[in-house]
Order: sequence, then C-alpha cells, then structure tokens
Amino acid sequence: MQLQIRNISPDDVNEIITVHKKSVYGLCKEFYSQEQMRIWTDLFKHKFSNEGIKDANNVGIVAIDNNKIIGYGFINLNDKEVNGIYLIPEFTNKGIGKMILSKLESIAQDHKLNELTLNSTLNAVHFYRECGYKKIREELFQLTDNCRIPCINMIKKFY
Repeated sequence: MQLQIRNISPDDVNEIITVHKKSVYGLCKEFYSQEQMRIWTDLFKHKFSNEGIKDANNVGIVAIDNNKIIGYGFINLNDKEVNGIYLIPEFTNKGIGKMILSKLESIAQDHKLNELTLNSTLNAVHFYRECGYKKIREELFQLTDNCRIPCINMIKKFY
C-alpha cells in the first residue's frame, strides 16, 4: 500500500462521491434501511456536486492508494464539527480512518479550536470512541423532510 494523505481538490469530486456511496452501502447496511442509504447518498451526491468544497470553512482531505481515492474526511472550522470520514470498505481496520481523523484534528488545532463535535453513524461509534470522542446524546439526523437516521452526537476536547 502506497498511502498518501492530501487536501481535497476540485478534481476529486466524482471520486469522493463514489467513495461515499461505497462506504455507506458497504458499512452501514446493518444499521440503516436501503431507502435511508439511497436518500443519504443521493443527497450527498447532489450537495457535494453543487456545493463541493466552495465553503472556505470546510476543510477536506483524501487518502490515496495507487492513485485512487480510498477515503476522505471533512471538518467545518466554523461549526467545530467533523462532517464525516468515509472509507471504501476494503480499506477499513487498517488505520487509515485514524490517519484521516488525526490530520483533521491537527488542522482544527492549527486553527485554535479547542474541541470538535460530530454525529457518528451507528456503525462508527466504536471507532470514534477509540479515538477519544465521548457520547453527548442520541439524535435523529434530518436528511430530508421525510427521512431521518439515528446517530450519536459526540465530542472531543483538546487541551
């Protein structure tokens, strides 16, 4: 594996959409319905294709292996929030997600943030706990007017 971590570029949009879909359908199927995953991935595709990385407060990075994006993550500096870490399923449990999260946390600390929050999908709660995040509360994340998915709101403080 020839892993590289770099900032997201506008040319990455289509590959990121593909990674997102593979990740959701491959890793979340035990926790969410087909309809929830369809709405979730369609919404992401539409939003990311139209808004992409235009907001300067959104900072994203990608993990690349053999010139292919295999994972990505975003934080919003204004909201002090991790907006997701997604990996192609074959690349889970190899430390790549932790590398992405660690880089995002370093970026947050470079911007003088003292904490990050996130809404963890049910399948990722254990991962975030291992990385030092603590549960605040259970929530229903609103995807659309008619679709919500259960998640766990979490926080990590930096001292």
